[in-house]
Amino acid sequence: MKFRRRIKVFPGFSLNLSGSGISGTFGIPGASINVGSKGAFLNTGIPGTGLYDRQRIGGARTERRRDHPLPVEKTFDWDTPEHIQSAAFDDLSSSNMAEMLRLLREVYQDRVDLSAEISRLERRIRGARRLRVMACLFLVGFVVPWFRTRIYELREDLEETRKQWESERINLNLEFDELMSALYGDFRSTFEDLMGVEHCWDVTAISTISPHSHRIPVQMGMHEFRIIKCNYPAFHFENANGADLYVYPGFIALISRSKEFAIVSLSDIKLEFTRERFADNRPVPSDAKVVEMTWLHARKDGSPDRRYRNNYQLPVVEFGCIRITSSTGLNEAYSFSNSDKAWAFAQAFHKFAASVKSISCIKENADQAMAPENKESAP
Repeated sequence: MKFRRRIKVFPGFSLNLSGSGISGTFGIPGASINVGSKGAFLNTGIPGTGLYDRQRIGGARTERRRDHPLPVEKTFDWDTPEHIQSAAFDDLSSSNMAEMLRLLREVYQDRVDLSAEISRLERRIRGARRLRVMACLFLVGFVVPWFRTRIYELREDLEETRKQWESERINLNLEFDELMSALYGDFRSTFEDLMGVEHCWDVTAISTISPHSHRIPVQMGMHEFRIIKCNYPAFHFENANGADLYVYPGFIALISRSKEFAIVSLSDIKLEFTRERFADNRPVPSDAKVVEMTWLHARKDGSPDRRYRNNYQLPVVEFGCIRITSSTGLNEAYSFSNSDKAWAFAQAFHKFAASVKSISCIKENADQAMAPENKESAP
């Protein structure tokens, strides 16, 4: 028998994040199963005492380790045009996030149904009010109290339905160990710095012809997707030609404008950083680097081509580009006016993602997760 203190759990999922990975737990007091990067284990014990026994179920789990190489500074092959867009949603999610994806779709559909019910109740209230007014005008006094009571009942139903709609969410309450907390702190700090850049663009293609035509200004920030309520904010990247990215600790949620969903675990993510340098005849952002000067019409040796009368100098500006891909088909790229801040974020992203070796998301009963004996046991 062993002695331990259990960490808190929360409705919907049990996610335990540590330097050795993320595991999930489901079951009842005194008997539960834990699934993580080291395999599946049966836990039995006496609730409230802290005494328990732990045994492996089946053979040892083996899996191919996913390495996260440090992001390297590289240059694009501008002679090979390439469109940047993620794969279809049906194949985009990580296999170990299937349960959470199913729950996300269920919650969204429940909210759609509740929204329709709210609209129906509002129409019935408006109709009942009109009939009450007509009854008063035509002196049908004996039905007025009935309409008054009916309107009151409909209002109560409407208020209850609105509360259900508001509470219909996936609640993620994540807890980090000391190592993960420090890594996440750096990750969040570099993103906050990145939010301060003067310009952020969604790169939709890489081309030798007019690079500016393939960069669309977008917004980024810390925003919570309505369906997911987490005690840590999501890093939101707007997507001009696809689904927006919500970066949570452990996974990236993608939500399209047509409300399609995909979830990719950080262990499947590959991030590349590139310093883009090209001549720019537009106003230079105040936080961008001018690395050198060139001519609108330049010779191979960099000198001005004297055949052109209206030849003038152009600044060669450096931007930072982050390319986010996955083995499941995620393919997005963003360019930032401050290359140093983009590089710092890429490094912090790598360090945090490298600590997340595997993720197991297990749905469990919300009432069980909220039970006092499951929140914390005696030391």
